[in-house]
This record gives sequence, C-alpha cells and structure tokens, in this order.
Amino acid sequence: MENPATRYYHRTALFLLAVIGMLAIPAFQARAQTKMYDCSGILHKDRNGLRLSRVRGEGVCIINKSEESKVLAECAPGRHCKVMGVMENCEDRDQCAIATDVLAAVQAQAYQECSGVLHKDRNGLRFGGREGEGEGICLISKSQVRKVLGTCIPDHFCMVKGVMKICEDGGQCGEIIRVVSVRRK
Repeated sequence: MENPATRYYHRTALFLLAVIGMLAIPAFQARAQTKMYDCSGILHKDRNGLRLSRVRGEGVCIINKSEESKVLAECAPGRHCKVMGVMENCEDRDQCAIATDVLAAVQAQAYQECSGVLHKDRNGLRFGGREGEGEGICLISKSQVRKVLGTCIPDHFCMVKGVMKICEDGGQCGEIIRVVSVRRK
C-alpha cells in the first residue's frame, strides 16, 4: 500500500502543475500558434534525445533539445513522467508531438495497465509478443506473479494495473514491478 505522505505529495504536485498550467496558458498561447498540451509516459533517453512514450500504445512525445534540461531536472529516464507545455505535431509521423516549450514536468509513480491474453512460459508472465498482439510487451515481475495468478489464468484475458518500469533492454517493453489490481473477464 502506498504511503499516505507519498500519495499526498504526488497529488499536491499534480494539483500545482495543473494550477501553474492554467495560469500560464494565455501567455504561452500568445507566443505560439500551437496550444498547451501535456504528454505522459515513460521517459526515454538515447543518442537522439529525450522522448516520452507509452509501452503498450501509440504515440510519442519528443522533447526539444533546448527543453531537455527542464525535464531532466524533474524526471529520471526509465520512470513515468508528465510534461506540460506547447506542443507541435511531428511533420513525418502520426500520433507524435514535439514539446517545444516546456512549462512543467513532474515525475510520478503512475499506474499503468496491461491487458490482453496472459502468457506464461519459462521466463514468467507477460502480455504481448505473439503474432497479432501488437509491438509492445508487458512483463510481470517475478515477485508479483502470485498476485496475478491468484485471479487470472494463463492463456485467458486478464487486466493488470500497477507501477511500471522500462525493461532493461529498452524497446517497447515494460515491466509491472508492483501490482495494485488484477481483473479477468
């Protein structure tokens, strides 16, 4: 169970982020033709720069090079991050935005959900990875397997929500390291 002080801190931080965003929207909109948006997802850092992306879903948010220091001051690569600011559409890709003017960034232990057919093999439990299941893979930490199997059956539909981190090998892979809920159909 999450510590009440930690929960209060995260809620306060998100509230302050929203208030700051509401106060600053007119100023930012006057400076640019684009609108205020926010991106959230797992923060990735590589030779191409910073980006936020969802493990099992479409969409990517690229952080402009000039704005990277603002994001890195608040968010660590491999952790869930939310960035608010002026966004422009990418010219060459659908479901892609470029954060050109970052107003605020906040790191949080956001819960993410993995769902689909639950697979069990010698490596453990996972969603995805088979033909027709999309590109993303979601692993369940070995310490959390008992919680999932207490509700779900392998090779059947299952939904697991919890704290996610990026897999060590990167790519479109996430691992739920702390399960908060499990449901089946």
